[in-house]
Amino acid sequence: MGGVAANLIASLLMAWLLLSADWPKELDGFGWQFCVVGVAFALLNGIPLPGTRIANDATNMLLLRRNPLSKRALMIQLRVNAAIQEGKRPQELPAEWFAPFDTDFKDSLQTTLRLYRATWMMDGFQWEEAYRELSDCYAHRDEMLGLLVDELACELLFVCLMTGRQEEAERLYTLPLRKYIGHYRRVMSSKQRVLCAAKLYLEENEEEALEMQEELRRNRYRYLMQGEVAMDLALLEELFRHRKEELRAS
Repeated sequence: MGGVAANLIASLLMAWLLLSADWPKELDGFGWQFCVVGVAFALLNGIPLPGTRIANDATNMLLLRRNPLSKRALMIQLRVNAAIQEGKRPQELPAEWFAPFDTDFKDSLQTTLRLYRATWMMDGFQWEEAYRELSDCYAHRDEMLGLLVDELACELLFVCLMTGRQEEAERLYTLPLRKYIGHYRRVMSSKQRVLCAAKLYLEENEEEALEMQEELRRNRYRYLMQGEVAMDLALLEELFRHRKEELRAS
């Protein structure tokens, strides 16, 4: 509610300045635009918007009031994000943060924590466990927010490639998902990792995959979530090691 209140208060203050005698009239256009934008942001964040790809502040507030488990999920997400920004990998975080729980998949806070649990497993190279976790979540995709479905599909795609589930990976690697990955690869190292795996296995372009790995290594400090970058680089090392073993075995 703090952000919603701040937008409204700022708009009201600007309106008061606009109506005061000392306000420069040549700045009226800017002032009224400021008011309109502030009120618009307050409405967009302060009114629940069901059926959208992301949850706004009002939707999250309803979830937090409805279920104590959602409060725990949000608390852990904040702790995880803080630790990963400081450079810690998911495997370095307490296991109890990622304990299993009965999930309401319509609740984006709870669903996000399930995705964190799967990521924690992946960082520990627990591939089959991660596959079961992601598959269980993906079975409920019709109940989730669109953004979380895309995030889930990305990680499931990577795990399928790591566990030899080529056909399932091909079904996941749709044009919309490729566009989603391409859109976020510059700001999320995990998307660069997933795209690298797809280049290696689905497009059989090892040279480009290696170039993408090197690009991620070279630009690692441009990303905000440094712990995630460290994990992604380790997962790519495991990916290429796994690929070499497959080639030798064949």
